[in-house]
Amino acid sequence: MTGQGRWWKVWLLVLAAFPLLGSSEGPSGLHLRLFEPTETTVKIGERVRLRGLLTNRSRNSMLVVKPGDGSESGWREPYVYYSARRWTDGRWQEVERQPIGRCGLYNADWTKDVVTLKPGQSLELGDWLPDLESSFKLTPGKYRFCLHYRYSQGGNKESKAGFPVPTSLKGVSPYEVRSNDLIELTFTE
Repeated sequence: MTGQGRWWKVWLLVLAAFPLLGSSEGPSGLHLRLFEPTETTVKIGERVRLRGLLTNRSRNSMLVVKPGDGSESGWREPYVYYSARRWTDGRWQEVERQPIGRCGLYNADWTKDVVTLKPGQSLELGDWLPDLESSFKLTPGKYRFCLHYRYSQGGNKESKAGFPVPTSLKGVSPYEVRSNDLIELTFTE
């Protein structure tokens, strides 16, 4: 085989694998998107409101759990949280999450928040996304944030109260979907 023929096969393999690289799709065909706010330079202490969207990209309807009071802390299903990296010393370095300070009251019964997403339908993650400043100790600098949606059949290690998994979700294995839409924000004094 000529050198040119081998390169053609290599490119074919690369193109076949390309859709899998960087995918944020969970095993169930869910896709998570994180939207950038209008202002990308923010003073420390100012609230940043981010928006997340969970979309069913499969050909079948699927059941998901709407986030509620306690999801941002992992106390109920689903656990919705951010991971962050900070530009430090010429590279992106992981930022440690801190526990979210909050009262002990929350909506523990997540089983009533199960909804059906039809193919192509989306779920706005709404008001229960965690606040960036309560999730991380932010200092001036450039950050990248990623959103996570984790369903664990009621078994989050942070969970405060257990509810039996509804019959409708018994066959759904635990999964986590991560947004591939990293947003970049600069925090200033």
